[in-house]
Amino acid sequence: MFYFPASSPHIDHGFASVVFEERVDQRSWAPSGFIPGGVIPLSEIQIGETCYRLRDSIRGKFLPADEGTCVFWVKGFSPQFMGKGSRAHDAYRDWRDQVHEAFQELYGKRSFEMTEEELARWQILEDMIDVVGYHNETPIVVRQIGQVMQARPLPRRIKWIDGTTEPINLEDMPGEFARYKPGQPFEADVERDPVTWKIRKVRFVRRIGSVPALAAADLQKFWQGLPATNSLPTSNRKWTEE
Repeated sequence: MFYFPASSPHIDHGFASVVFEERVDQRSWAPSGFIPGGVIPLSEIQIGETCYRLRDSIRGKFLPADEGTCVFWVKGFSPQFMGKGSRAHDAYRDWRDQVHEAFQELYGKRSFEMTEEELARWQILEDMIDVVGYHNETPIVVRQIGQVMQARPLPRRIKWIDGTTEPINLEDMPGEFARYKPGQPFEADVERDPVTWKIRKVRFVRRIGSVPALAAADLQKFWQGLPATNSLPTSNRKWTEE
């Protein structure tokens, strides 16, 4: 990460300011669009299949730095997040990767698990990025084991190992799934909606052998073997006051 003084930068280096207003989606930008002195609008940060939508449309500025390098500065993110590279495009990618890595590192933490420095970085990310929107739009990928129950008429219906059933649209499945017959067990990487838990897409399927159900006695033994609250050490409320 590159740290610069907290003062806001100014483009006053004799470079022509170029604004690409017609290209809001950075996925369509060509490398030639990144030039020192240029200004690029940002409404989201896209890296692979991950998308961070910003709370407001902002502009990133390319500033020339020492020894022919370029700095990418974004008001609200910088100076804590600021990219640097030998070319303007490299500076943007460096900034984008910094934001991406920091978000993924801190997103799964609770506030009490963060250091003061992490809390400060997360506050910046939360102020600039629509975190609730990210949570609601980003699918959850889980590994599940199921069995085909119905092959016709479409959509197919499957039964998961936990006993739940749901229909499957072949458009959401890998091609080979169309060959599976009723009774065929399989494992799958399932991409689900984080809010409704409905299937968005199944990325991977693989046939497996049959999975025998636990006998009632074995299941009862399993539940009895799980730790209960009475096995926890005694405590008092004193720790809450520290």
